[in-house]
Amino acid sequence: MSTKKNTELINPKREPITPEKLRKLSGLNLSDEEAEEVIGSLTRFAWIVIDFTIQQEQAAKLCILLHTRPKLMLLIKKYHEKNVIF
Repeated sequence: MSTKKNTELINPKREPITPEKLRKLSGLNLSDEEAEEVIGSLTRFAWIVIDFTIQQEQAAKLCILLHTRPKLMLLIKKYHEKNVIF
């Protein structure tokens, strides 16, 4: 049995959010200035999440690479032992 839910996209065309759209979607009574601040904060947060996700994917790929190539792991360890800076 599938637990996947069908969800309706709020913005399927990926149009930029405007203060008017934000007010409509959130139900909040925000001035244009307040809405622009919220939009900016949401945009910055989205980029943080995207960046974090990319870093996690890259780290996972590196772990797989190092796990499947033990000689490469040994070379990296030797390099770091010689080049440790305290």
